[in-house]
Amino acid sequence: MRIAHLTRFATDVATGTDERADHSTISVAVPASEARTRPADLELGAAWHETVQAAARLKLVLGTKGSVVAVTGVEVEDGASLLTARLAAAMAHIDHSRVVAIDGNVASPRLGELFHLSSGPGLLDVLERRTELKSAIRSSTPDNLSVLTLGTAIGSLPSLLTSVSGTTVFAALREQFRYVIIDAGLIRRDPGGMLLAALADGVVVALAKATRRRDQVVNFQQELQRLNIPLFGAILTWASR
Repeated sequence: MRIAHLTRFATDVATGTDERADHSTISVAVPASEARTRPADLELGAAWHETVQAAARLKLVLGTKGSVVAVTGVEVEDGASLLTARLAAAMAHIDHSRVVAIDGNVASPRLGELFHLSSGPGLLDVLERRTELKSAIRSSTPDNLSVLTLGTAIGSLPSLLTSVSGTTVFAALREQFRYVIIDAGLIRRDPGGMLLAALADGVVVALAKATRRRDQVVNFQQELQRLNIPLFGAILTWASR
């Protein structure tokens, strides 16, 4: 299993005595989920350097090849959506290769809001072949960062991901971008998010600082193991007001 390079997550959770999973991971200041955040705000705050540090460690885990990473949380308050945006921005900051942040969070799509993008076609529209991938991808800052919002569809995300179109779209994303960072929502509850995690090379889990119990994290890790989905690591988040 590919974990310990990003964090000491696996060892510390398995052997530690602290019941809170708040000492074995990189901490990143992620504002409360209700907060409105402009694109520039993704690079502000005392913890931006920690986001960059987490991105650098993730880059080492991923190696020289491009990779697809699904970001999730155990609960909504873990802040996985904003972590997706910040992590993608940080990856683009430290690497000159192309990076794309993708919204696959059907229950609560937020990347369009976080990057202040107007509504328009997105991932679901591309999967239903109602628009071309190149038309749905939006440019952001820095220049090597792009965003693919969720969009709309008649069909469900799970059915679209398991279609021929799903295979084609993800192959194209891997070809066009070195790093594909996906907000997969709460994959433990969302079939579409689970499929996104399975299509990815691995998962990064956001954990709200001093909130997640050790048994919750261990159960999540074990569930990923049963599904043969690699866990790249865990990143602590906390509300910033």
